[in-house]
Amino acid sequence: MKVGIIAGTPSFGGISRTAMEAASGLTRLGFDVNVIFLVKSHSIPVHEELYSAVSHTYLYESKYLTSTAGEALSRALYLTRSPKESYDLLITYQLAAARVAFQVWKEKRCPYVCVHHDPGTYQFTDPLQILFRHSDYLAKKYESTWLSNAALIVTNSKRNRERLKSHTGLESTVLYPSSSLVGQLSKDGLPCTRDQTFLTVHRLEEEYEGLYSALVRVVENVNKMKLLIAGSTVARRTERVTQMFDHLASQVTIMRNPSDHDLRQLYCASRGLLHPDVENFDLTALEAASFGCPVLTYKQSGVFELFEGKYEQGFFDRTDLDGLLLMAESLQYDQKKAINMGKKQYEIASLFTLERHVNELAGLIDASLA
Repeated sequence: MKVGIIAGTPSFGGISRTAMEAASGLTRLGFDVNVIFLVKSHSIPVHEELYSAVSHTYLYESKYLTSTAGEALSRALYLTRSPKESYDLLITYQLAAARVAFQVWKEKRCPYVCVHHDPGTYQFTDPLQILFRHSDYLAKKYESTWLSNAALIVTNSKRNRERLKSHTGLESTVLYPSSSLVGQLSKDGLPCTRDQTFLTVHRLEEEYEGLYSALVRVVENVNKMKLLIAGSTVARRTERVTQMFDHLASQVTIMRNPSDHDLRQLYCASRGLLHPDVENFDLTALEAASFGCPVLTYKQSGVFELFEGKYEQGFFDRTDLDGLLLMAESLQYDQKKAINMGKKQYEIASLFTLERHVNELAGLIDASLA
């Protein structure tokens, strides 16, 4: 079966990672897979490790439109393009990709599966994003049209399944995401020591000001805390994030565009992962926990569904930054507590491997085409 996976760009972001990892996993299961990226970006770094491991093409690629204005034009011109090859099935990641698959379905009746992680949100920067921001009516109409003609809608948490149902009336299937970093470490291989430095892994973009403002408060209030922030860059927008930590330069280190090798080392060494924000899922929390790195984050993120009722220490209500702060302070001075907490989270996180995710995705593909 020839499968086309449509994604935005081959960046470090969680959605792009999930798409590229799914392509690699399905290929290993015997599918003929090609990843179709919407445009070639010259401002967002490519995740080379994942990018080089998959067969890929671009819906629109220009060697000449490399300036900021040129990239903006690229993100308009791709709207006129369709995949050149024929496929037995398309799998889309987010709404911009679903729009492309819908157009192919109208022309060729090629079935498609929508992996939809952000109900009501059009995340790709192109002219349609402006429409979604300024017209709730048209946004809902287009989202419903693109999704309702899919053979299957997949989302990443029960919370998002409920949001999608409320927003569009459409049903979806929950499939928790994973990455190749999850499951790499055996229980016997868990670290027996941890550095005092805490870790945050997130895109370095001012769009996430709430997260970084919360981190500033945590570092300011936990005595002698050291924090390493590892994240992908977004042109000049990254500088606005780093400036928030200028007054904490002796305590905060920024690592730009970490490789998977870097992340493995950081997850193994760090005292804990700090993520005082709400994510639709929060893949980095799953990755960190699978290395025994204790995770401090909010219960409203989808990843909490894996731990709910099993082991909830380290998960706080989104209004309880003080509780998260106190836990960070506790782990700062108690390495044994951090290690024991990480081991308990590991017991759950290590079950949700990429192999499990891809096998379940393959089963959903077979069922949707039956």
